[in-house]
Amino acid sequence: MTLKLPKLNPLHPMLLLTMVLVAITIIYLLTLAVNHSEAEDSIFYILGVSREETANPDLYYPHHVLFMTFNRLVYHFWLFLGYDGNAQLPIQINNVIASIAILFLIYLVARRLELTVFWSLLCLVAVAISYAFWWYGVEAESYHLSLLFILLSAHRLMLLAESRFEVRHFVWLGLFVAMATLFFQQHVLLIFFIPLTIFLLWYLQRNSLGKGLLFSGLTFFWGIAGTIIAAVYFFIAIVILQLDGLGEIIKWSKGMAEGDKFWIPWSWTAPLESIIGFWRTVWGGHFLFGFTWFYELVSHLFPRIVFLEEQMMGQSLSPGIRWLCLVMMIISSVCAVLLVVLAAIGFQRLFPKYNLIKPKIIGFMFFCVLMFLVNAIFITVWKPYTNEYWIALLPFFYLGMVWLIAHSGQIKFATVTSLIFLMTLFIGNLLGGILPQNNKDADYWYVTNQYFIRHAQPNDLIVSNCEQLCGRYLNLYTGATVIWKITGDNFQELIEKQVFNHHTGKIFISSTILEPPLPSFRKGKNYSAAIQTTFEQLKKSLKKVHEDQFQVVWEWQRP
Repeated sequence: MTLKLPKLNPLHPMLLLTMVLVAITIIYLLTLAVNHSEAEDSIFYILGVSREETANPDLYYPHHVLFMTFNRLVYHFWLFLGYDGNAQLPIQINNVIASIAILFLIYLVARRLELTVFWSLLCLVAVAISYAFWWYGVEAESYHLSLLFILLSAHRLMLLAESRFEVRHFVWLGLFVAMATLFFQQHVLLIFFIPLTIFLLWYLQRNSLGKGLLFSGLTFFWGIAGTIIAAVYFFIAIVILQLDGLGEIIKWSKGMAEGDKFWIPWSWTAPLESIIGFWRTVWGGHFLFGFTWFYELVSHLFPRIVFLEEQMMGQSLSPGIRWLCLVMMIISSVCAVLLVVLAAIGFQRLFPKYNLIKPKIIGFMFFCVLMFLVNAIFITVWKPYTNEYWIALLPFFYLGMVWLIAHSGQIKFATVTSLIFLMTLFIGNLLGGILPQNNKDADYWYVTNQYFIRHAQPNDLIVSNCEQLCGRYLNLYTGATVIWKITGDNFQELIEKQVFNHHTGKIFISSTILEPPLPSFRKGKNYSAAIQTTFEQLKKSLKKVHEDQFQVVWEWQRP
């Protein structure tokens, strides 16, 4: 079953597509990220790519093993052309380019699903203005390059369905899946569920395709994907990082999942956090934290999550903007519910006639379901609230929903509802999620460390216990050496080995060593007592140079 396509001049759809993509490109370039509190790993990537050392282990972070290496090459090309800044802008431009390529692929897939130009463009725009896709597309982050290869894989599956299972399609699939995995390790899951889609495509055409084509194709797919992934990881581990033994290589490749860190402590709120995480992928919702009642509610419901950054962003908006964004979110949410109902109607109309639907469309929809279910389960047991992990599901969610809506039989109502959804979503995300993060006065870690940013120099030492992201902010904006992870057991050793032996610049000590700003860094009475004892010994050599609502700063006076 297909939709009847309108008769259009062949240039007309491409002209519309070009205009839409150019408009999105301009919007993205005008909203390049200034603050990095939301996408906290961006500073890690900026610092890692910008470092001058060629043997920099940070370039080969195992969860995104090719991301920084690729951006390092691009960054050096920029330097060759005369650019003299750090790697932030080059990485952001790479992500904007990747975003536009992804949106173009979404359009191509939508057209292969035999959607009209209108519905194809609508799907493209819906992805582009969804909060997480937009924000991570203008940040120095790592998720869009992998998504580009996932969409190439999905497009290739549709080409495979239209072919006689030629080997070249399996070769391309293996390459695309390998690249998606090397840019984001989570997508190794594709190796396991793409073959299920391939099997379905073969089964739907089994009368004209022999079993040998299926088995040989899967062999090529697994062989190429597995070989490329293994070759890259082993080359980096053995040749570049010079790790010894398979145990060390496996330990490195697991990254954050090493040991008992693979699963977060299970909580009854994890499924709810997953729903919120996916919801925040569409609606940023930062403006909500400007409402005291909302901040207190979510702080009570999710005590293990700290919302200091969101609170400052929300409070930076005027009450009028907050209420406008709230109205936009409510309207777009109502429209979203109505569109889900229309999608259900479309499914109900199509299901009895599934045998009339082309194999390529059935296969793609099956892939969408697997993509969503497999990753949703993984994310729920890994980091459910983190919206960056849900970004890869957005295009497939929208493509599946739009295809069903287009077959609902309620085209006029669906068209009006969809346009209202897009308009309100754009306004709400722009004013309530994107623009607040382009204001340094609303950036919690930038504001709290103003003294250091103004006064610290690259040869200085800063001792602060304000957590990893804060430490990265200090590294990025001051260039100073930062000690940010302090315990009662290691404080005395840090003082003796690093503070007393730092001879090239000033030494700043923050009161966050006594009272860290984040609850997870507060270790109780034993921690406080151990730090306090060492601090009292230092106090006679300290001169208070700054005090504000966030911290007191002392400068150590050398004897």
